[in-house]
Amino acid sequence: MKDFLNKIYRNHTLIYKSVLFIFTTFLIVFLLPKGSYFKYDLQKGKVWQYNDLHAPFDFAIQKDAADILQEKQQITQNKDLYYKVNSDIETKTITNFRNELELNFPNLNNSQKLRIQKVGEELLKKIYNQGFTNDAILPKQNIVLIKKNKAKYSTGYKLITNKKLSNFLKDYLKNENPKVASIAQKIINKVIT
Repeated sequence: MKDFLNKIYRNHTLIYKSVLFIFTTFLIVFLLPKGSYFKYDLQKGKVWQYNDLHAPFDFAIQKDAADILQEKQQITQNKDLYYKVNSDIETKTITNFRNELELNFPNLNNSQKLRIQKVGEELLKKIYNQGFTNDAILPKQNIVLIKKNKAKYSTGYKLITNKKLSNFLKDYLKNENPKVASIAQKIINKVIT
């Protein structure tokens, strides 16, 4: 027995290291997980079904100039345009129409002046009732008209633009006397705002 105890005293560091190695191996094997665990169910070819997936960092997505231009065009086509309706412009434009008629065409007789004035005023009221803008608007573009703090949604084809104005005037004045139509059209093109 004495020899046994002497062997233990001589080799106690080796025994200590062996026990420590076995205990550490036991802890590592039994306490650490045996497999990886991911809290989401991910299936190949399926859409991500959870809301809380966030990247831990931001990264830039490189796009070429054609893609950027295409995205800009889509944004401009799909954006809503907001216009504030100014009802004072209609009365000012009608007054300017009358003044232009008196100043530039003094040699017309009264019946022609009255007819041009009546046609011009009706036409200007119709234009401003439908809406007039200098901006280029796409046919299906959404427009919000704000009148007295109330918004009214519309689409682009209802507003009259500078490009549509000449066709609108020709359609409206096609049954009118050519002289009356040409004078009214000239004055409207000059005074409209």
